Amino acid sequence: MKSLSLNGIWKMTGTDIECEGKIPGSLYSFLLDAGMMNDPHYRENEFGALALTHDDYTFSRTFDFEKGDDRYILRFEGIDTMADVYLNGEHVAYTDDMHITYEFDVTDIIKDGENELAVTCRNIHPYIEEKAAELDLMKNIQALAGFGYIRKAHCMLGWDWGPFLPDMGIWRNVSLVTKNSARITEFKVE
Repeated sequence: MKSLSLNGIWKMTGTDIECEGKIPGSLYSFLLDAGMMNDPHYRENEFGALALTHDDYTFSRTFDFEKGDDRYILRFEGIDTMADVYLNGEHVAYTDDMHITYEFDVTDIIKDGENELAVTCRNIHPYIEEKAAELDLMKNIQALAGFGYIRKAHCMLGWDWGPFLPDMGIWRNVSLVTKNSARITEFKVE
């Protein structure tokens, strides 16, 4: 099994924002590194950072690839959180859990030469607000309403003294894995 890292410099675009940054990374890391936002942990800056998360952001990059006869798996070790994954303009998958690793067979989508990979991270606020309106099971005035309905690090959504910083992005490694033999993907210890 061979692996091609797709980490590195990516482009991020939003409604009024475009910049480059490093993956693994996020909305906030891209903007902080580019000098386009203030430290969200300073005084009241968290509210400006929170307002940024009411938009969708696309992280994209191109890479060259030489295709062989193997199967190809696109592996994300961490996408935060609700996102659509596209390879060469084709929708590969939707994700909704930042705590798991995702693997997608892209053998029929990847091509020789230049390929474009894009991940559109979605605004979580409408989803959690809708779920809280249906049945608000977890009341906490120091957290965003509906925080318990999303598979995201809850410390990002407020907690006691914690700030509201529901960041989004590709927060762990991303790679293209060549599957040319059998491999163990799951196991259970009893």
